[in-house]
Amino acid sequence: MKIVQILPALKEGGVETGTIDLSLSLKARGHEVTVISNGGTGVKLLDQNGIRHLQWPVHKKNPWTIYRMSRKLARHIQKNSPDIIHARSRVPAWITYFAALKTKTRWVTTCHGYYQTHFWSRVMGWGDAVIVPSRTIEKHMREDFNVSEDKIVRIPRGVDLEKYPFEQRKANQKPIIAMIGRLTPIKGHKDFLKALSLLKKERGDFSAWLIGGNTEDNRYYEDLIKMRDSLGLKNDVDFLGHQEDIADLLKKIDLLVFPSTYPESFGRVVIEAQAAGVPVVASRLGGAQEIIEEGITGHLFQAGHPFELAAAIQRVFSNREETIRMTFRARLKVEKEFSKSQMVEKTEAIYLKLFRKKILIFKLSSLGDLILISPSVRAIRKHFPDGKITLITDFAAKEMVELCPYLDDILYIDKKAYWKNLPQIIKKLSSHAFDISIDF
Repeated sequence: MKIVQILPALKEGGVETGTIDLSLSLKARGHEVTVISNGGTGVKLLDQNGIRHLQWPVHKKNPWTIYRMSRKLARHIQKNSPDIIHARSRVPAWITYFAALKTKTRWVTTCHGYYQTHFWSRVMGWGDAVIVPSRTIEKHMREDFNVSEDKIVRIPRGVDLEKYPFEQRKANQKPIIAMIGRLTPIKGHKDFLKALSLLKKERGDFSAWLIGGNTEDNRYYEDLIKMRDSLGLKNDVDFLGHQEDIADLLKKIDLLVFPSTYPESFGRVVIEAQAAGVPVVASRLGGAQEIIEEGITGHLFQAGHPFELAAAIQRVFSNREETIRMTFRARLKVEKEFSKSQMVEKTEAIYLKLFRKKILIFKLSSLGDLILISPSVRAIRKHFPDGKITLITDFAAKEMVELCPYLDDILYIDKKAYWKNLPQIIKKLSSHAFDISIDF
């Protein structure tokens, strides 16, 4: 297959890492992959592995730019004939939506965030398939965006287990506690600093790292610096900025804290830490609470409650045997449910399902005429061996056609009430998104 992935940029973050991991794995499986973004540090890795990258301004929310990019994508589709377009953010999804309308190309979205229910976000539910990384986002898209269940596919993000080998942590007298994530208020940095100030009163023997690039607005970073200093943590907390090699950093860390104050879709860094043997404390919110089982594979605390966070951190360090067992169980769960291989296999299966031609055969007349089309149906099956062939016919033909070996599905209607039920029939057929219809 020819697959195009489109996202705003290839900088730091779970979306970007997932895109690169998937692209490399799909290429290894024999697919032709193109990535479209506004560029970033991840482009170098794509180039090194022979994956085509097109640098377009697909990150800009300007309506005129979205229109121009949709026309440009449509021209790319017409010239290169990709089988699937995979949009991973809202602006790229709008661009893909308009291009797919024009070219009739199959397209997929991945919902990487807990989107607010305004019109701008609706497009994330309009793909031919909608991938969600957690039950939290699945419920959100189904209930708040009215996305049908048959369109939604839950595929958790995956971690490269070879890149994050398991290592049992040593009992360090001065442990390193870290947060990994871009500097933005929803990540919960202020709660983390408050918890550290409480922890310092109990035990002053720790260092803390805040790892992640600063946002465009420098005020939040300055606020955190002031807060750190006012809490008496200047000598305990360091801001390390953006770091490329997270796997190497995790070898030095004794505890990862994930204190988000907003329901994040998943929490990629959580499974990376668990794969590497780092214990995790996370807020009981969003996708993280689906990854961590309290007291089994990690610890959870109520978001926005620094006292509870401090107590959870203290529990990790005060009960070493419990923590060791917890990290072993966490690694096993990551291997079973959150590996990169399962993410790739499930995503590839969605692509293949959409790549499969969906063919509708109409035959509403007499039973004799229905028998006479059987050689034609057999010929269609021969020509489309991997296609999904659906017959729409009258209830009266049910016993005759239900054992036909050339059909995948049969839709029955009451021919006598055809015109009365026509709006419902149209709605039902539209939901199937057939590629070809044949009226005999």
